[in-house]
Amino acid sequence: MFRIVNERLAWWPVTFPGVSEDGSVIENRIELRFRILDDDEFPDFLVKLTDVAAMANPAIADAAASGEAPPAPSVLAARLLSPIVRDWRGVAAENGEALSFSEDTFRLLLRQPGVSGAVGRAYINCRNATPEVRAGN
Repeated sequence: MFRIVNERLAWWPVTFPGVSEDGSVIENRIELRFRILDDDEFPDFLVKLTDVAAMANPAIADAAASGEAPPAPSVLAARLLSPIVRDWRGVAAENGEALSFSEDTFRLLLRQPGVSGAVGRAYINCRNATPEVRAGN
């Protein structure tokens, strides 16, 4: 039976390429707990997701006009993605210990190369119930 709930949440894999200390190319894999936006909320999110430049340009212009430095890309990504990400699994600190999810630690994750785009793609796949496509299948 399908349940109508106020806030639909789902764990979903997020993969992104990386480079290990020895120079090997690796695939990083974490899981994020997404808040699945309803059909009334989703169009606004999709516009922001597909046109990040539109989101960045006003912020950059505002910063330039005020003489301040423009917001960092991770700040802009966090503004866009924070409303849909509630938790994570598989993220560790430099010492290897599990890292708790928070606004600050999520922004640290978003500073890593390729992560913000991977999060956006994973969210779209999650919302559309598109299974992960594996290489060789």
